[in-house]
Amino acid sequence: MIKPIALCLALSAALWAGQPTGNWKMSADAPDGKTYKFQLVVAAEGDKYSARMESPDFGVVPLKSVAFANNELTFKLPHPEAGNVTFKLKATDTALKGTLETDGGATGTVEGTKAETAQVSVDGKWKIVARSSEGGETKVTLEISEMGGKMAGLLTTEGGDSVDISNVVVDGDRINFRVQTPEGSLDVNGTISGSQMKGSYKMPGSTGTFTASK
Repeated sequence: MIKPIALCLALSAALWAGQPTGNWKMSADAPDGKTYKFQLVVAAEGDKYSARMESPDFGVVPLKSVAFANNELTFKLPHPEAGNVTFKLKATDTALKGTLETDGGATGTVEGTKAETAQVSVDGKWKIVARSSEGGETKVTLEISEMGGKMAGLLTTEGGDSVDISNVVVDGDRINFRVQTPEGSLDVNGTISGSQMKGSYKMPGSTGTFTASK
């Protein structure tokens, strides 16, 4: 049987399809009557989200109170005159749409589409070094291949125990998947650059980070 602790140390926190991570091309019709164009960049670490706005009008602005629940992305934009501007955006795989509201109650509409990113190659054998938040280190091997238009994979520990991975999603340079263990679901999120991968993992009672190469 696969050893849950070995899997815990090997993998990363999940961001599944339909969630808002990535780069978005946004347009906001603001209460001042102007239309503002900006790029919204959303990232996640475990179950925590972060985001920033990039535009000629505001520069690069870190956003506050970023959260995602029930397919709705919410965050606050600090504004020198309007105070905090609260955004509430419904998310699909390719679109964000919703409203903004200033502290004074003025409202506007917001919409955007996901920026296209080049799909990376994940096929092959990855050698993973995982480090838990407690400082432990574990090495495993992940083999990924495409079968019938779907991604499949097998995770193998140094001791030879193996388990299939499921829910594999590749979106641009990001990969997400899940491993079922006796202690619960181990959820995974990674970012790929060429022959390198890195990310973090989360399952009941354990979190950590990993690096990998193939």
